[in-house]
Amino acid sequence: MRSFVHRSQQALLVATVVFASPVAAHQSILGPRTTGTVQTVSLAQQSALTSALAQHDFDADAVGAFYADRDHRPFWTGADGRWAEALFNTLTAAPQHGLPDRSDAMRALQAQMASGDPMQAEAALMQAYLEIVDDMSAGIIPPRSADREIHIPYEPTPVAAMLGRLSGIPPRDFFSFAPRTEEYAQLVEELARLRDRDSAAVSVAKVPAGRTMRLGHRSDRVIALRARLAHAMGELNVPEETAAVPVVLAALEQGIVEPVPETLPQ
Repeated sequence: MRSFVHRSQQALLVATVVFASPVAAHQSILGPRTTGTVQTVSLAQQSALTSALAQHDFDADAVGAFYADRDHRPFWTGADGRWAEALFNTLTAAPQHGLPDRSDAMRALQAQMASGDPMQAEAALMQAYLEIVDDMSAGIIPPRSADREIHIPYEPTPVAAMLGRLSGIPPRDFFSFAPRTEEYAQLVEELARLRDRDSAAVSVAKVPAGRTMRLGHRSDRVIALRARLAHAMGELNVPEETAAVPVVLAALEQGIVEPVPETLPQ
């Protein structure tokens, strides 16, 4: 993943995977960029599409109404390949917004599009669209799963609103669903900067998973966390035994350690 306090922006803090693949890799599968072609759908094709859509977990009523308005003509695998291209552009660049790498999902979609079953491919592309748009607008984790002190209502984009964007001139991508605030834009830039720095830096061991560190916590995890922070920001001139809380806060700000919901007894 609204402003940074939403789930998508928490993902910006904890994401560490960068993926980039050229759009040209899937151009041949997307088909020609044509417009104005009206397809006719037989009853058998309509039935195949309905059956394929039923196999996926999305709002069946909203999606069904979308295709009914199109006389059950395919959308993603239709004559104008630019819509599918926009979807692949979004999946490719998702990590730039702190969202998980979609490379495996893209390969699966490409294989399905090349399989010769356009209705199954159509349904899979619709599922991929609804998932990436939901992640982009609302994020991938509930806010309170990161910290119970975060009180932010979860307000997902309605499926009907997502489908309402699928008209007119195809966009280059669907990042218009991401938060439009200056704060969010700055965080995207900061994430890119940190990844560029980390890709050129010497690898530093990750902090082992465990309970949330509090003031006075002493363990090898504190030492490992300090080492990562020193690598990111310079040497820490604070006593080790009192450093846990500021260290953790700084680590979260730098995006080099994930918050763990489990806490130590007070």
